[in-house]
Amino acid sequence: MKKNSIFQCATCALLSATALLAPLGASAQSSKSGADDWKFRASIYAWLPSLEVKSNFSVPPAIVNAGLTTGGNAEVDGGDILKAMESVFMGTFEARKGRWGGFTDLITLNLGQTKTGSKHFTIGGRLLPTVPGDAALTADFSLKGAVWTLAGQYAAIDEPGHNLNIVAGARYLTLDQKLNWSFSGNVGPIALPLRTGTMTSDGSVTDFVVGVRGQAKLGDGRWFVPYYLDVGTGQSNSTYQGLIGLGYAFDWGEITAAYRVLDYNLPDSKFVSDLRFNGGMIGLGFRW
Repeated sequence: MKKNSIFQCATCALLSATALLAPLGASAQSSKSGADDWKFRASIYAWLPSLEVKSNFSVPPAIVNAGLTTGGNAEVDGGDILKAMESVFMGTFEARKGRWGGFTDLITLNLGQTKTGSKHFTIGGRLLPTVPGDAALTADFSLKGAVWTLAGQYAAIDEPGHNLNIVAGARYLTLDQKLNWSFSGNVGPIALPLRTGTMTSDGSVTDFVVGVRGQAKLGDGRWFVPYYLDVGTGQSNSTYQGLIGLGYAFDWGEITAAYRVLDYNLPDSKFVSDLRFNGGMIGLGFRW
């Protein structure tokens, strides 16, 4: 599929993929009540996930010219540096009329961490040598980007105690990465071009996703269990996202807590090969 056609289809799917995170506080009102009225919901979330990422960088010419690698790309296990992230901001907006609705959702990432004295950090498996016992490696890895989804949904089940929506749409991922490294101590066994260096990589992918989202009410309906699951493909080999949590509804909105996972598997030619976020999140939503 051509890249332009992918983005055209993504635009056509305007109301199709951001329902991903909206399950964290689906409307407490049934579409059967005031079905002809528009209903809106806005929410903000704080997500504290751990990160697993294998980033692909172009190897600096000095390293290639020195014959220290046979290829022009290097795979970096960023998870060796970023064991956990400080925060990820997320916001959603939902519009609904009767059984039909749409969402937009935006996640922004701005992460960075330095690991000093590492004895276990590799680039490409063979590009950086094993760190000698009397040497140390300092690695600084930063990652910035966003995940933007647009989604539409249809309420296949809309009962007082249970709401289940069919979701279809598109998810867009963009990342900008930078890696700095330097050796200290006894660096004699390490070739000069490998003792310090910088690599950068960036890119984006768009995928189409389908899934389900909804909520099951507990007791008097104030407490509810939100859930979400989608799978997709497109410019990535595959992607999926899942969420389950617990929320409490007020007259004006709801407070929710959930566990969420977002996973990407991409071709080796892309800016990352594997990317996975997973962890807890809390949110505050408002309805009108």
